[in-house]
Amino acid sequence: MNEFLGIALRISVMYLFALALLRLSGKRSIGDLTPLDFAVATIIGDMFDDVFWAEIPLSQGLVGITTILFLHTLVALADSSSHRIHRLIAGMPVQVINQGQVLEEGLARERISIEALWAGLREQGQVQEKLPEIKTASLEPSGEISMILQEAAMPVQKRDLQRLKELKK
Repeated sequence: MNEFLGIALRISVMYLFALALLRLSGKRSIGDLTPLDFAVATIIGDMFDDVFWAEIPLSQGLVGITTILFLHTLVALADSSSHRIHRLIAGMPVQVINQGQVLEEGLARERISIEALWAGLREQGQVQEKLPEIKTASLEPSGEISMILQEAAMPVQKRDLQRLKELKK
């Protein structure tokens, strides 16, 4: 019974600690995790597990997790204040399409298949047959594909209607 009470107590302390960490760590959402955020979450998750099952003392776990979060916060501050550090930590977008042509070297550099590229484009409503309509597409550091369409393929805007009215005059 004492063993179960100890587990419940450690889990309760760690739960409250996790809530405090989430509150202090900032406003990033889970969907915006960078690879570095993922690595930190994995490390912290493993440390939580060690505390839950009393593989390490509660105090050591709290110090370890606080240290990791503190270091991660310092890296995030440096990342947000310096373009060079941001490029080093987050990486840069890699162009995968230029003027409707797939850039095989961009795909190879990021180790993604052409099928993964098509899947990313489909998620944005772009189909393979409309490839010539894409001026440029890049694989962002977040793993998402961003694209700029050729001017002729862009959706009609209010200014386009105004230009059309002026041409009719």
